Amino acid sequence: MNLHLTLVPLLLAAFTQIANAQIVALGACPKVPQVADFNPQRYGGLWYEQEKYPFIFELGGKCVTAEYSLSADNTITVVNRQISTIQLAVPIILLASSLLSIEAQIASLGICPDVPKQHDFHPERFVGLWYEQERYPNVFELAAKCVTSEYSMNADTTFTITNKQINSLTGNESKYFGSARRTKISKYQVKFPFACE
Repeated sequence: MNLHLTLVPLLLAAFTQIANAQIVALGACPKVPQVADFNPQRYGGLWYEQEKYPFIFELGGKCVTAEYSLSADNTITVVNRQISTIQLAVPIILLASSLLSIEAQIASLGICPDVPKQHDFHPERFVGLWYEQERYPNVFELAAKCVTSEYSMNADTTFTITNKQINSLTGNESKYFGSARRTKISKYQVKFPFACE
């Protein structure tokens, strides 16, 4: 599996699943009253950021502005600008580089153990719905509950995998689709390209 190509979508999917707001909190979103006499023309123009909640896309940013303009079709176009400071870029790049070099659920020093194969493995017995009992911490399962994996065997003996989970903060269900193919007797390669709904 090419971890470099899947890490970014994986992180984006995980963070999208745990938060639909800038501040993560337990419970339902508050009911915000709508402004009845909202005038989009008065909202147009250049706005300067005075304060902000910390957010990843503004790391190292200063002089942040948002420019709002009303289009002919009554939609509002927003252009956000900021000046990035280079001081934070180097540690972030180093952290991202170190994460890209890890290809295991638990990082440790040394080589992987030699796990014995199950020579009488019958793949058809693996078909069905599996319920997660325990797990190692994974970014894509942050705040996840009721996690299942469903394996179905295709005519060519590959597997189609559908993982489902419920976000314990929002109550939303997510599905992740993957596949598995036999590479050796009793050995399968599992891939999740992170197509999700």
